[in-house]
Amino acid sequence: MLDAALRTVERISRPHQLLGDALCAVGDLPATVQQTVEIAFSVVRNMRAPAPDSPLHARPSAARRVALIPLEQCDIRRIRARHGGTTNDIALTVVTGALRRWLDTRGYALEGLTVRALVPVSHRSRRKSRGPNNQLSGYLCDLPVGEPDPVTRLQIVRAEMDRNKCSGPLRGPGAFPALAGRMPSMVQLLAAPLVGQAVGLLFDTVITDVPVPNVVVPLDGAPLRELYPLAPLAPGHALSLAVTEYRDIVHIGVQANRRAVGDLEKLSEALPHAVTELNDIDS
Repeated sequence: MLDAALRTVERISRPHQLLGDALCAVGDLPATVQQTVEIAFSVVRNMRAPAPDSPLHARPSAARRVALIPLEQCDIRRIRARHGGTTNDIALTVVTGALRRWLDTRGYALEGLTVRALVPVSHRSRRKSRGPNNQLSGYLCDLPVGEPDPVTRLQIVRAEMDRNKCSGPLRGPGAFPALAGRMPSMVQLLAAPLVGQAVGLLFDTVITDVPVPNVVVPLDGAPLRELYPLAPLAPGHALSLAVTEYRDIVHIGVQANRRAVGDLEKLSEALPHAVTELNDIDS
């Protein structure tokens, strides 16, 4: 009995071995449970302490600033035709370039810097597309903010997102939103505060692409011309960004912690500049 207890203590004191043993045991579980456990362990493995001086992390505050930035959709299409990638890849690369320029104005060290973004995605199957609720998951994408060449930034983002898509929306640490729907409501209630405090260990910001139908929507006879989305600001984060395409304009909504981001206009100016960077470089 004493020997068994000592062996247990020894294994707990070596968390990497314990994690490996647990993952080996996962193979004996039913598919859905196995997938859930794999996501949970992937989340734990990918947690890392954010840089203590990162402008993207801040003490929570109810005070907010919002910026609304329009970009010409034709410019995004031109970049895509010239350099390849999806529209979402281009949007992520534009945000990467804007973050680089904004952080540089703050004198922040850029060399080798990456910013990890949570990119929410839907995992609803076509057969269930008429259901009443969204079924959300996510990808984690390390944005190469430290890379000075804009085309290389796009190539890195494309490769990162391609790897995420190959794994699928229910694999990897970014799939943690899918765990909520698989847990009892009481567990969700108890775990929510802990998860909220831990998001800073997993990603630095949220960047979401919000699909909307490109149809004319009148209000008292006047057509809607601009439509800006906003993404929630996670606890401890300074910025969140949301992108949507509507009527030949790419609309970007930025929500910021007012106390942490007093220079939001500099980030707003950096977004069109990042588009110009990619447009002015030939393949």
